Amino acid sequence: MANGIEALRRIQIGAEATHGTLVTTTTFLRGLGVPADETEHIFPAENIGIVPGTDRSYVAQKIGTLAYSAPLTFEQLHPFQAGLYTAAASADGAGTGQIWEYVLPTTTVKSASDLTSYTMQAGDNNAAEEIAFCFVPDFTIAGSYGEAMTLDANWRGMSWEASTFDALGASDLMSVTEIIFNKGKLYIDDATGTIGTTLVSNTLLNMSLKVTTGWRAQPAADGTLTFSLIKQVMPEAELTLTFEHNTSAATEKAAWRAKTPRLIKLLFEGDALTSAGTTYTYKTFAIEAAGKYSTFAALESDAGNDTIQATFKIRYNTTAAKYLQFTFVNENATMP
Repeated sequence: MANGIEALRRIQIGAEATHGTLVTTTTFLRGLGVPADETEHIFPAENIGIVPGTDRSYVAQKIGTLAYSAPLTFEQLHPFQAGLYTAAASADGAGTGQIWEYVLPTTTVKSASDLTSYTMQAGDNNAAEEIAFCFVPDFTIAGSYGEAMTLDANWRGMSWEASTFDALGASDLMSVTEIIFNKGKLYIDDATGTIGTTLVSNTLLNMSLKVTTGWRAQPAADGTLTFSLIKQVMPEAELTLTFEHNTSAATEKAAWRAKTPRLIKLLFEGDALTSAGTTYTYKTFAIEAAGKYSTFAALESDAGNDTIQATFKIRYNTTAAKYLQFTFVNENATMP
């Protein structure tokens, strides 16, 4: 048996045809993460005249997780397929761009059949573990100047079990392009206007979007220690923005004081598409959100420069008929 080496860790995934039924993994999930088995062995208290107690124990439930982190890319959308719902690409006219849209529900929730679950294998050169029914109950997208955008996603599945890696090679690595924060643009509009109209320049310094997807495992007494059902309850999202303390920031603070609804769009463009389409010329990532500011913090100093942080509670706006939407444009018609 080999000694484990960090550089030889890997994460492999495969989309399941049936939730909870293991499949052969088909691609690497590019990024970082290791298996975490949350199974607990419970040692019951008992009055048996033995001071330290015995080694009697039982397991009441099994659950496995993997905390995943990676640069956010235009192409690797598996955490969104497993955290929001199964989207299908649509062609952008006669161009090579493929549009992947995730519009979070408002008047209903998604059914379990709308979500892609994955079989996941993870570990290193010494030992691999495997788990079925993997989905994403929450994720965070963040970015700051001089860096690639990041994605942190918490994966949850049935139960990690000892396994071996399916045979994958370099050809099974997705070609990906990082989304760079510096290339982003911030748009803020009134809820009576059109989202993405008013460009706010020289203002956004960093951002973080926390999304609780609403998907959760619903354990029940059905003859197994793991869950066999997932359901979506209430999705929630909150956007944290750090502004240069300028007139634009003052305008947004006034909107907060007045409890004025706002429409916020964050637009990031990357490399040019091989062939421009009807709508898009570049690889694109966009966040569109409606809501209101919930807090504006006190001024802070960044090497003598004044900044201010705002928290934006994302909620459905009836006037704009907007809640939260993610759009990715790449050149992949399918998800490996």
